[in-house]
Amino acid sequence: MTWQTHTLLIVDDNINNLRFAMTHLKAYSYKVLTASTGEDGIARAKLTLPDLILLDVMMPDIDGYEVCARLKANPTTQDIPIIFMTAISDASHKTRGLREGAVDYVTKPVDESELLMRVRTHLELRDLRLGAERKVDSQKGEIVALTQQIDRLRVEKETLYETITAQTEQINRWAQQTMQERVRDNRGVQLFIRNQIQNRMSQALQKLEAIQDRGQTAVSDEVQALVGETLSLFQELEGEFKRLTDSLSDSPQMTRAELYQTLSDREYQTLVRMARGQSNAVIADKMGVTPATISTYLRRIKQKLEITDGQTLLQVAFMLKLDDDETG
Repeated sequence: MTWQTHTLLIVDDNINNLRFAMTHLKAYSYKVLTASTGEDGIARAKLTLPDLILLDVMMPDIDGYEVCARLKANPTTQDIPIIFMTAISDASHKTRGLREGAVDYVTKPVDESELLMRVRTHLELRDLRLGAERKVDSQKGEIVALTQQIDRLRVEKETLYETITAQTEQINRWAQQTMQERVRDNRGVQLFIRNQIQNRMSQALQKLEAIQDRGQTAVSDEVQALVGETLSLFQELEGEFKRLTDSLSDSPQMTRAELYQTLSDREYQTLVRMARGQSNAVIADKMGVTPATISTYLRRIKQKLEITDGQTLLQVAFMLKLDDDETG
């Protein structure tokens, strides 16, 4: 305990009592202030806000009970611990002091060691209480800040969902219109576009959930970045789809009969399933082979059709007019 940090106020009309208390308490490095009347003690307590008050009961102007009551009624001084010093041994008088708000009392003539022990004890209790109050205040501040952050995140998440939903609806409307006008009968294109949109939406929402789970202080910046990234993904998808459908009209159309004559049955079935938007893994599972075998079929198809890139292969696949039950 750091004694130098504590200030004591002694209120007593007896100069000998003041001198005794001052001598012994200053020896332990306490800063000691004095007042010889009740009114003076109240005024000095309000002005200096001591850490502890030693208060005589019997004084000429107002007694210690009234001084204690008035100090406890004032919000500025109500938390200062007060120890009564009294020559009255009647238990009722001691009880009255405790009812008025005092924390303890010492009996006159005051014993030096008892006085020091009681002063130390109540200063330690005061320091513990103040420390606990500061900790509670700090935790309250942290809780308020965290609550505000959660509220801000909730608003930003809702805004992001609204933005994603609006963009998705716009893409869906555009995609449906374009497919109706240019590739109305091409099931492969429809599946391809739908799967692409679903994949992009899934990626965006997964990133959003990851940001929410972390709950970092910089989450606001991350959410804003995700909004921009999501919009860019949708714009990129829109561009890809336009390029794909534009190129379809310029691609040489090959009938199913011509393809079937050129390709093996397994290669033809692979191309048909690819046109419907199935991945290599799904095609392999449906056909009872490995994904590596499907890759071999695709390589052979390119060789037979003299195709050098995957984009052109997709265009050829999408030009197929497929029946719903063709591959079972």
